[in-house]
This record gives sequence, structure tokens and C-alpha cells, in this order.
Amino acid sequence: MRLKKAFNNNALLALDENEEEVIVMGKGIAFGKKSGDRIDESLIQKSLFLIKVN
Repeated sequence: MRLKKAFNNNALLALDENEEEVIVMGKGIAFGKKSGDRIDESLIQKSLFLIKVN
């Protein structure tokens, strides 16, 4: 997973391996990260998968 946008230190918008958007939450998961950085998946506590609606 790659970081697309950090909301705060504990929540971010990421792109998964299929380039789909995922909201990910976990304690300190976005701390010190920049857009494009890889996400440590062991820190993920919750994942919200977004579905595109036409």
C-alpha cells in the first residue's frame, strides 16, 4: 500500500495493489510519512474500502 493523503497521524487514504483507494486507520500509521511512501501494514487496525459509484 502507498500513501495518497494523510488525514492525521492515525488515518490516511492509501492506494492498494490494484490502485483502489482505501481509508486506513491505526495508531501513528501516518506519522512522518509523505505522499507516495509505503505503509507498514502491521500498523493497520481498520480498513475502509471505497466503492466507485457511476
